[in-house]
Order: sequence, then structure tokens, then C-alpha cells
Amino acid sequence: MSNEESAPSTETVNELERLREILYGERVRSLEDRLDALDQRLQRTSAELNRRVDFEVEEMSRRLDALGKRLDERLLALQAQTDARLTAQNDALRQTLQEESAARQAALQETRAELLAWRAETAERLKALLAAWLA
Repeated sequence: MSNEESAPSTETVNELERLREILYGERVRSLEDRLDALDQRLQRTSAELNRRVDFEVEEMSRRLDALGKRLDERLLALQAQTDARLTAQNDALRQTLQEESAARQAALQETRAELLAWRAETAERLKALLAAWLA
């Protein structure tokens, strides 16, 4: 076989291309147009979804920050209430202890006075007994 017989002629190739264009050209262009339209729609949808997700993430971040601040404020308020309550209880206990201490000090002073009076009385009795015994 010669090169001329094995290689298709330029005319044949052109004719095949023209036949392909006639048979499939419109369909291929239509499919390409549809694919381009779908690709553009997909890009728009993807951009819109990304925008929505970004918005929702920012919104959730703002909400979490606000909730965190509210929680911090609530914790500070509870801490202040607890501190006030503990301070009041501590003051009440201190007052009770001071009153109890004062009462015990008074009782101790009274007991000391009674003891001194008893000592003096006992000393007088002993003196009287001693004087009676010596007399």
C-alpha cells in the first residue's frame, strides 16, 4: 500500500467533519449550552450557599458571644449575692459570738465575785472559829 491509499485525503476528512457537524453539531452545541448554564447555576448556588453559611456562622458567633456575656453577668450577680449572703452570715455569727463571749465574761465575773465573797466569808468564819477555839 502506498501512502496515498492508506492516508485519508484532506477532502475525505473535511467531508467527515461536515457530516459530523450536520449529524451531531446542533445536539453537541445544545448540550454544551445546557452544561454551561448548569455550571453557571451551580456556581451561583454555591456562592449563595457559601454566603448563607457565612451569615449563619457570623450570626451564631454573635449569639454565642451574647450568651457568654449574659452568662458572665449572671455569674457575677450570683457571686455578689453569695458574697453578700456569706458576709451577712459571718456578721451574724460574729455578733452571736461576741454576745456569747460577753455573757460568759459576765458570768465569769459574777462567779469570781461570788468566789471572793465566799472566800471572805470563809475567812471570817475561820477567824471566828479560830478565835472561839483559842478562847
